[in-house]
Amino acid sequence: LTSVTEGGATDSVSYVLGSAPSADVVIALAADDEISLSTEELRFTSLNWSQPQTVTISAVDDQVAEGNHAAAISHIVTSGDLGYDGLDVSDVAISIVDNDTAGVSVVASGGTTQVTESGTTDTYTVVLTSAPTADVTITLTDDDDITVSLSTLTFTIVDWNTPQEVTVSAVNDDLAEGPHTGTITHEVSSADVTYDALEVSSLVASITDNDVAAVVSSLVSDEDNPDGEISDAHPVSYRFVLPSEPTAAVTIAMAVGLEIEASQSTLTFTPENWDVPQEVIFSRADGATEETEHAIVSFTVTSGDTAYNGAAITALS
Repeated sequence: LTSVTEGGATDSVSYVLGSAPSADVVIALAADDEISLSTEELRFTSLNWSQPQTVTISAVDDQVAEGNHAAAISHIVTSGDLGYDGLDVSDVAISIVDNDTAGVSVVASGGTTQVTESGTTDTYTVVLTSAPTADVTITLTDDDDITVSLSTLTFTIVDWNTPQEVTVSAVNDDLAEGPHTGTITHEVSSADVTYDALEVSSLVASITDNDVAAVVSSLVSDEDNPDGEISDAHPVSYRFVLPSEPTAAVTIAMAVGLEIEASQSTLTFTPENWDVPQEVIFSRADGATEETEHAIVSFTVTSGDTAYNGAAITALS
């Protein structure tokens, strides 16, 4: 069996006549598009009929991922010698080793894809590694943390080697997740069986969060008590709110001394009301003396959300 390799090893086949012809014998060689021949015509005469003539066979180095395939050399014999004219010559079977592989290359710009919830985007490119025999469609699926600029990419037999760029953005949610990742998957479909349902690597993007797990407190403005000093005549109000959505209820427990009283001892924020401020009124306790100048309110934060559990909040004094 004659075997050749795309972009590599060649092979050869030799021809010779079995007897001296009475006239020149011309053998026309024909091959398909998969191979090339060093010559397409051989001529034997009454002088060289017994001397073998060699034809070198090379595989056409195309860019189509066909797998190992086959080709053949056919022959047409013409001669003034009626014994040779039109003589049937068997085809030569050629085995071709392919050097192309169906694949999809996914390349992040700068080596990694990094985006931020505050708006910084990044890009990556997608391109085929070999020429398809039909259009190749790649469907992109993002997750809840990122979005992509294109939902499908289509490569044809003409533009298969032209990279297509995808822009990746982070979803600007209200969760304090810290650094996290988002994943884009790729599904391939094509009438080219070597590409259809081909497995393609997912792209993982690193996401910088712009949310923090904290408790924000602020003094409620009172024109009659602009300094927020607690007295018998003037209680003081503080508003509390979360700056980001928790994944579980957040409970704030307040500890006050004997000198002051709070309108409530705990506040609870949930994933539904986290951004609705809650107000607490602090007033002088009945047992407080006039000499009391400072009173401290301390806080303990507990939550099933690990980002919020134990979160710091500045004591009020």
